[in-house]
Amino acid sequence: MLRHLSAAALLCGVALAAPNTHPAQGIAGESHAVALLTSGMPRDALRVEKDPAGAVQAGELVLDFWKMSLNDVVAKLGGELRIEGEAEAGTGFAWVCYVSSGPAPQTVWFVANYTNDRTFPLSGVALEAAPPPESAACSTLAGALPVAMGTPGLGATMADLDTAFGPGGKPDETGTIGYFFGSENQPDGINVLTKARGYRLADGKVVAVSAGAFYELQ
Repeated sequence: MLRHLSAAALLCGVALAAPNTHPAQGIAGESHAVALLTSGMPRDALRVEKDPAGAVQAGELVLDFWKMSLNDVVAKLGGELRIEGEAEAGTGFAWVCYVSSGPAPQTVWFVANYTNDRTFPLSGVALEAAPPPESAACSTLAGALPVAMGTPGLGATMADLDTAFGPGGKPDETGTIGYFFGSENQPDGINVLTKARGYRLADGKVVAVSAGAFYELQ
């Protein structure tokens, strides 16, 4: 589920995105980053006792999951917010994505729960190195959009992940591995907000990474 996700970076002056001229496509597809967002964390994701991460940023935006809106991302970066599924059925979500320019372009996806009041609380972010086929639905940025999560990123190895999160993790059959950490009690006295990181590996290297947060019972 999309509730299982979050992300971060530092950028000085990101130009607003220009709408892409390609036909709009849905978020579903073979993209590694999209799979991390839509499939949720693996069942055997590791729960890490010590929080290894810092703030998550995308450019100048500090991503405060479940407290900021996907509309805040669009207001800062431009682009087109898209909606899929039904809010009433609990299957809806909203998303926006960007392809950065430069010698090493990346595709960055932001997702939020689709609510009837259309507040779209941001729940996760994911990135991958090469623009996937479905990035035709994304907006193109005039410059880079660095994303910093305070944890290993694209190109990292399992050794890097073991160093950051502790040993014991093993990718599943799709090359996906997930980590939970940093649970914070909420004012309602019932829920905790837990951070998450998801990774997709291919040929021993991270090709996509997601960050986010989700609510669970204390």
